[in-house]
Amino acid sequence: MGMTRRSLRIPLALALALLPAALPAVLSAQPVEIREEDRARLDAADAAFGRAMAEALARGAPGDIDRLTEALRGAALPPGEARLDGRWSCRTMKLGGLTPLTVYSPFTCEITRTGPDRWRFAKLTGSQRTEGTIVTRDGRLIYLGTSFNTGSAPVPYDSHPPTTVPAERPDQILPDVARVEAAGPDHIRLMFPRPWLESEFNILDLRR
Repeated sequence: MGMTRRSLRIPLALALALLPAALPAVLSAQPVEIREEDRARLDAADAAFGRAMAEALARGAPGDIDRLTEALRGAALPPGEARLDGRWSCRTMKLGGLTPLTVYSPFTCEITRTGPDRWRFAKLTGSQRTEGTIVTRDGRLIYLGTSFNTGSAPVPYDSHPPTTVPAERPDQILPDVARVEAAGPDHIRLMFPRPWLESEFNILDLRR
C-alpha cells in the first residue's frame, strides 16, 4: 500500500538488465533433435565399426594398432555415472577408407555442462575441429555437432539441411554424430560412424 511509483520501477529495471544474461541459458535448454541421416548413421554404427576395425587390424601400423586397442579398453559406463566436464587431451583415430588406420598426435578438447543431461563439446586445436552438444537419448550419450576446418566458423547442428552432399560443401562444414562412451573418470571415447570425409569410422579418444 505504501509503495511509491519509484520503488515499483526498481524490480522492473533489474529484470530488464538481467534478461540478456538469461537468454543463453534459455536457448541452451532447447531440445536438439537427431537428424534422420544421423540416426541412420548411428543405426549402422556396429556394422561400420566392424568393417573399419577389420581393415585397421589387418593393415595398420603396429604402433597405431596398440594405441587403437588401448583406446577401446573399458566398457561404457551408464550416462548417470559419466564425468564429462573439463579440459581433455584428445587423439583422433581414423579407421578404414583412404588409409587403413591413421592415429594423430594429441589435441585439446573441452566439455562443459550446460544443463541437466546436457554438455557442450569442442575440439579446440588441430586443423579439423568439431563443436556441438552431448545429450542423453535412449539411455545413451550422443554427440550432435558440426565438423569444420580451422579458419571457418561452425554452424548450429540443427541448421544443417536434411540431406548432406559433401561435394557441395567445399568449406567442409558438415554435421557430426557420435556415441559418447565414458570408460572411466579420466577416459572418454567419441565414436563417429560413417563420417562424411576420408574414413569409415572415427574415434576421438579423450584422456586427462
